[in-house]
Amino acid sequence: MMLQQMFSLQGRTALVSGASRGLGRAIAIGLCGAGARVILCGRDRAALEQTQALLPDPGRSMVEPFDVTHEAAVAQMAERMRAAGWAPDIVINNAGTIDRAALDEINTAQFEAVLRTNVTAAMLLARTFAPELRASPQGRVVNVASILGLMGKPCAASYIASKHALIGLTRALSAELGDSGATVNALCPGYTRTEINTVLQNDPAFDQEVISKTALGRWGETQDMVGPVNFLCSPSASYMTGQLLVVDGGMTATL
Repeated sequence: MMLQQMFSLQGRTALVSGASRGLGRAIAIGLCGAGARVILCGRDRAALEQTQALLPDPGRSMVEPFDVTHEAAVAQMAERMRAAGWAPDIVINNAGTIDRAALDEINTAQFEAVLRTNVTAAMLLARTFAPELRASPQGRVVNVASILGLMGKPCAASYIASKHALIGLTRALSAELGDSGATVNALCPGYTRTEINTVLQNDPAFDQEVISKTALGRWGETQDMVGPVNFLCSPSASYMTGQLLVVDGGMTATL
C-alpha cells in the first residue's frame, strides 16, 4: 500500500460528536480533508452549520443536531443515517463537559450529568453503530479522553472520573469489537486551547504553570490533535487497538 493510501479516509463516513466548536470542529475538518464524509453532531444547529461551512468540502457532510446523552435521540439519528446511506464506520466520541466544583460543593445530579455526557454517550454511539463498525473492513472508534484520565487534580472530580472511565470503556470496547477487525482507541490530549478551559487560559498563574510543565513550552492547539485522530482512523492504525495516544506536548513525560 502506498503511503498516501495508508492515511486516506476516502470512502469512509465519520460521525463526530461535539462538532460545533473546539476540538470537535478541528477533528471534523481534518477528517473531511482526508476524504471522509462527516456527520456533524451537537445540540446547536447554528454552530454545527458554522463548522460545516469551514469543511474543505461541505457537500460531504450532514448536520445532525441532537442531545447525545438521550438514548431515544441517538436511536432516531441512527435511523435517519441508515435511511440516507450515511451510517458511519468511524465514530469519534468527542462530546464532553466539565464541572469544577470542589469535593464539598459537588452536586450529585451535576456529577452524574458529566458522567453521562463524557462516558455514557460514548457507549450509546458505539453500541448503536456496532453493526456498521463490525461490518466495515476498517471500523474505527476514537474516544477523546484526556491526560486527566491518567492523573488527578483538585476541583475536577466528575471530569477526571469520567475520563478514567472512558479509558476503561475504550479497552472494553476494543475487546468487544476486535474479532471483527474494528479498532477502538483513546486520544488523551494535554491542556489545549478550547472554549471549555477559557477560564484556565485567562488565569495568568495557571497559564504559566501549563507552559512551565510542558516540555514543548506551550498549550496545545486544536490543530495539534487532527493528525493523531486521522492516523487512528486510517489504514495505518489497523493493528492498534485498546491503546491511549497521549498528545500533551510532553507534560506527562516530564512532570
